[in-house]
Amino acid sequence: MVSTAATIEGKVKAFAKDITKFLNAKRASKVASLKKAGTADPDKALVTATFAYSSGKGSLSRSPEKQAEMVSGGTSWTCAGAHMVDKARHVKLLYGAPGKKAAISWEVRKAFGSGKEHFCSLADLKKKWASLMKTHGLKNFKGGDGWGEGDAFHFELPDSKVPHSDSRVQACLKHYAEITRVEGRGRNTKFETSSVWKGSLAPHLKAAEEKKKKRDAEKKREELKKLQLEGASTSTETLLKSVNGSKSKTGKTFAAILPGKDIEAGKKVSTPVSAASALKLDSIMRDILEGLGLADEKDADIAVICGVSYSSVTFANLTQSFIEGLTPTCDVSLKTPAARFIKVTVAMSGTVRLAKSAKAPRGTVTFDVTIDTPLKTFKGKVQVTLDGSHAISGSTLK
Repeated sequence: MVSTAATIEGKVKAFAKDITKFLNAKRASKVASLKKAGTADPDKALVTATFAYSSGKGSLSRSPEKQAEMVSGGTSWTCAGAHMVDKARHVKLLYGAPGKKAAISWEVRKAFGSGKEHFCSLADLKKKWASLMKTHGLKNFKGGDGWGEGDAFHFELPDSKVPHSDSRVQACLKHYAEITRVEGRGRNTKFETSSVWKGSLAPHLKAAEEKKKKRDAEKKREELKKLQLEGASTSTETLLKSVNGSKSKTGKTFAAILPGKDIEAGKKVSTPVSAASALKLDSIMRDILEGLGLADEKDADIAVICGVSYSSVTFANLTQSFIEGLTPTCDVSLKTPAARFIKVTVAMSGTVRLAKSAKAPRGTVTFDVTIDTPLKTFKGKVQVTLDGSHAISGSTLK
């Protein structure tokens, strides 16, 4: 059984042979006429023009992907071409200007016309072309008869078009959409706006554009993951001064360390963090009462509790964590009858820094506590060490 590939190849080779035979006869007749008219070298006064079967890759069977690439490149305008089922072939024009060697050319109007250098008009060529196509049972690129304006060197067998429902057509459309939208290759506007293809192509374009969007977003996320930011926040404040009674104080919030608004950091997740420690001081009377079991050992005449609260912040597209809402607090509890003679002062200072090489903000917030009693002045310190979502506090009293 003869394959369609062998059939189309045989027909196109026969066509090329016959059209060339016709042209050679026309040229020989013109040469003879010029010679009779006295032209010294009539052969060099005329163009040369013949056709041959094309064995180039563009002429042979094409995969759906190759067809899509040719549409993208503007050398085809269909995803249902006869090449996809190996039922199409091309011829090539071998043209030479007067006195010049012939070479492959697409410039038909230079080879055929009414000039003194021409031996065949374009109209005569088209007429013979159509006649020979009919003789050899060939169709043009539109599936019709005669010269196919726009892709005249293409020939195919009758009924060679592939149905749009065919998986090869859908594969071609999908590949075209991906190489033009995802890979950024050339777009064939004529193909995309064609009433034949616009509807079938639309869902593939939409899917490819979504794929491109996701790929771009992922690429951007990967780039952001390499991003290393830095920042610092410092605050100094006297929270309490010469307090002689129970009192609580919330200090000023530190400036946040966050990525800039121009950075697409992604989804934000905040984790609350807090840490505090207490400084406790008993009067001599409470010491005695606690020793006798007449006072609660968990209580104290003087208690100073200091600490911080903040949010450790992470973002989906960044590898570092950040910090916001860092707020110092201090609570003074004076339960001794002599409270009016006691004065408590608390001064806070702190610095938190995010280094480019660090994964999280780190720093220390220190509370310097002074407790003045009628008999003695006590110095204490509460220190909170921050490391991202972890905070550790400790206290000392002298």
